[in-house]
Formats: sequence, structure tokens, C-alpha cells
Amino acid sequence: MQERQLLELLYEMIAMLPDTYRRVVELRLQEGLSTKQTAGRLGISHSNVTTRLNRAVRMLKRSVKSHMESRQPDR
Repeated sequence: MQERQLLELLYEMIAMLPDTYRRVVELRLQEGLSTKQTAGRLGISHSNVTTRLNRAVRMLKRSVKSHMESRQPDR
């Protein structure tokens, strides 16, 4: 899978995250806001931003892994 395709897949998967997690990912990773800025924008605590981001990353890792495994030819 080419880098461009992988990025497109990742953006699609981010879009499918529950809003609670997707918004944190968008602000932190796509808009480049700090954890403190993200917390202020969303009206939540710093630790809540960190927790949501960690959960979102785990969800994305599982999604990517599942997608990659489904593309593997049967042995």
C-alpha cells in the first residue's frame, strides 16, 4: 500500500470515529493544537483530552490492523 493510500485510509478511519474521539484527533493531530488548547476548545480537562486521544489511537490501530489483515491473501 502506498503512503498516499495509507493516509487516505487513515483519514477515512478518523472520520468514522465516534465524535467524542474524532474531535480530539482533529484538533490535536490535524490542526496541531496543544492538549491545553484542545481542552479549552472542547471544554474538557487536560487529562480527558489525553484519555480520548489514547483511546482514539487504539481504535485506529485496530482498524488499520483489521484492514491490513483483510487484504492478506489466504494461505
